[in-house]
Amino acid sequence: MCQSIDSQKLYKAFQLKPEITHMHEVTKAVTPLTENDLRSTLDMEIKFLIPADSAAQLLATSLIKSTLSGNVTTAFEKSIYFDTPRYMLIKNGCSLRIRHAGGRIEQTLKTEARIGGGMLRRTEISRTLKDSLLDNMSVQDALKQLSMVKSARWQFIPLVWTELTITKMPLRHRSTSFELVYNSGYLTCARHGRRMGEISEIKAKLISGPAEGMFDFLARLNEKTSWIQFVTSGAERWFAAISSANALKPVKHKPLVIPADMNTCELLQVSMANALDHFFSNNPQILKAKPEAIHQTRVAIRRMRAFLRAFKGQIDYMDRKALNGELRWLQTKLGECRDWHVLRTDTLPKIKGLNPELRAELNELCVRMHRKQLAQALQTYSSRRAQRLILHLQSWLVRQPNTGGPSIAKQRQSTLKANMKRLGKLGALRPARPVTEIHAMRIMVKKIRYTVEIFPGAEDEETRLALQSLEKVQDALGDLNDACKALNLISVAVNEDLSPDLHVAVRKWVNKRILDCIRRAQPHYKKLLMWARKQQAM
Repeated sequence: MCQSIDSQKLYKAFQLKPEITHMHEVTKAVTPLTENDLRSTLDMEIKFLIPADSAAQLLATSLIKSTLSGNVTTAFEKSIYFDTPRYMLIKNGCSLRIRHAGGRIEQTLKTEARIGGGMLRRTEISRTLKDSLLDNMSVQDALKQLSMVKSARWQFIPLVWTELTITKMPLRHRSTSFELVYNSGYLTCARHGRRMGEISEIKAKLISGPAEGMFDFLARLNEKTSWIQFVTSGAERWFAAISSANALKPVKHKPLVIPADMNTCELLQVSMANALDHFFSNNPQILKAKPEAIHQTRVAIRRMRAFLRAFKGQIDYMDRKALNGELRWLQTKLGECRDWHVLRTDTLPKIKGLNPELRAELNELCVRMHRKQLAQALQTYSSRRAQRLILHLQSWLVRQPNTGGPSIAKQRQSTLKANMKRLGKLGALRPARPVTEIHAMRIMVKKIRYTVEIFPGAEDEETRLALQSLEKVQDALGDLNDACKALNLISVAVNEDLSPDLHVAVRKWVNKRILDCIRRAQPHYKKLLMWARKQQAM
């Protein structure tokens, strides 16, 4: 079951960001910890992975030099990261390190929560040490402060260390002050002393002023280099590098818990921030060419496009069209890879009437084309155009108003009525109808389902049953679409020298599959149309 997110807390954090962007809180601690040991910060921080040679060229550009507002500083830091043998800290969202920097030795227990839209909520409990030995007593006290009462028997061992050269550049663009930090160095496994890889990343941290100033600068910088934005913490990446048990996995979106008194402007912000976090959470696995991560990324893009549609009355027309067009481009490019994967893993086992030779031929085609499309998908995902899109989306999000807009119930009702009216105009679902018209029905059913998910409300028994019918219709028409997509993919693979018998066998199965899916969806579609007419009459 997916973990849900309290959208009210998310929104309260988010609305702090557009002007004053660095919040420093001091929370009183009990036991030996002093109030200066515990720090909670809400930061706007954007991070990029970048090749070391590209970073050197980027940092020497005139754009950065002309924006400097202070002296560039360089320092060396060595950090040793600890955890239990079973990685209990990282599994609970914590990291523990001892850092050597400038003659100072500091022990820090840290939690880092992604809020979305580039924001991080960090809680750090730090102690200055006299030597490099871990102060286990203060660690246990700190864990109690974070409500981890079962940690008394945890034994901590060093697992990895990092050696970083950190270059900090204070910048000012328009009325926005921010800091650009370049970290370069190495990751080493503490168990056998072997280097596990290089570290090369750039961070942009907002200090004061409107956040869009920093995003505008990063968008300009994006045109001069190749980098990829990411959100995973250092500890998550370090531990994933040394143990498959901590490997980062594809992530499904976390449903929002929407309070009844939230207005639609607030809902737009938290919904888009949640979708952005879903998008970034799958970044590590996309870079490893994992098909499920590509699917989840496309789901995140579909949700963002659904939000742009659902809130179109509150969004500037030109902004909405520009963002939706670019998101559609990225979704389509990633979809070509996804389609071949679905054909091989889901559709091919269902195709009947293929002899072993034809089945092997189709499987070989799927493997070859998926590999080709996967390479193109990764190139698209890493492109300047894709990175520019995400930066523009983040910049647009922080500019949105915090208040105003109709109530969620009113917006839900008006959007449902409009979609139900369009669904009614499409008419009945019959086998004789062209596939293009059935595809339009599937898209409209999907929009209705997104409307219900975006604008939650009290569901009576009739509505609940209608939504069940809606889900069954979407599943059946989704299977129909997969079958049609399979035939289309094979038909356009004209340069692959396929057997004519393969085309005939697949077409015969697809025609039968279309009829089966329509019959499966028909009774539920009728119930949905009846519910649609009642919704229009309300």
